[in-house]
Amino acid sequence: MRRETQKYAPKPYSHVLASQRVSEVLAACEFMGIRVLETFEGLRAATSEQAAGSIGVGVSQILKSVLFVSDTAGTNATLVLLSGDRKVDVGKLSRVTGVGMRLARPEEVRLLLGFEVGAVPPVILKGEVRVLLDTSLSRHTVVVASAGTRDSLMKIVTEDLLRAYGAPEDISVATPK
Repeated sequence: MRRETQKYAPKPYSHVLASQRVSEVLAACEFMGIRVLETFEGLRAATSEQAAGSIGVGVSQILKSVLFVSDTAGTNATLVLLSGDRKVDVGKLSRVTGVGMRLARPEEVRLLLGFEVGAVPPVILKGEVRVLLDTSLSRHTVVVASAGTRDSLMKIVTEDLLRAYGAPEDISVATPK
């Protein structure tokens, strides 16, 4: 759910090189108590399938970070973290959030999160965004997520991610692809 403690403050994205961007994401993980077991750079990793193929894991072990916004006026935004072999059921998400939701447009993702689509890590570096972790992530003790660029990945401990967000393990907003 929403992390209410102090936030990690990154540098503005437009002035940061890709390797610095990855360093900021790794620092945010450390700040949040999320263990990063391994990092990978220089890969094709903009989609779950590309990421899985690049490092030889199943698509279900890839963590997708997908941003949704209110389909009415307002700034209600929710980042859904789910397994790469799942898709978000917008109806379920709307029931959980209590508000009609839609997939964020690429420019909204950049504005609200500071990342481009395909590069969104599971840690929030800017803005006030609600984070929901889907139960599909609990199938693996370690998941692989974007490290902040389309060509970087990191293996992280799922339990740490759940603890960092204080997430209950029974939120299901995804369905199989």
